[in-house]
Amino acid sequence: MQHRDMVRKEVLLAVLGNAVVAVIIVWALYGGEDLIPVLGTDGGAFGVVPGTFLFTLGMTVGLTRTIRSRVRKGVIAALPLSEAPGIARRLPQNLLVRGLLMALSAEICLVPATIALLSWLAPDTWSFGAVLAFNVAYFAGLCLLVLPAVLWRALCDSPAVVQAA
Repeated sequence: MQHRDMVRKEVLLAVLGNAVVAVIIVWALYGGEDLIPVLGTDGGAFGVVPGTFLFTLGMTVGLTRTIRSRVRKGVIAALPLSEAPGIARRLPQNLLVRGLLMALSAEICLVPATIALLSWLAPDTWSFGAVLAFNVAYFAGLCLLVLPAVLWRALCDSPAVVQAA
């Protein structure tokens, strides 16, 4: 399997998996409610605050460990760091530091902008369907923004790191 195809496949699987998780969480929190506030701690958009950090950290650590394991088993070949695109080359080698850096970056860059846009553009309340659509779209977008760099960097981890993973 080519590296680009593997990255596309993993991102697509993450988008689909996170859509299912978003549906379950939104249903558990708001199922049966007609009008849901958009903002505030009980609002339909509040999930982006903890969700962005937790999702990014979890996916960075989990997918990196999965890719390292595949490289170690010979399922996919490792890449030299120079072949990684863009920001992936600049991510740290240490997995915990990488995960925290990605999670904090996503939290700092995306959450304030999202909340600001919603406070400016969104109505005060949403239907259950609107909350569901927002959360699925937000976390799908987060997958598309974050995971390619995570996956490309994982493919470039040194063989010593891959052996230890």
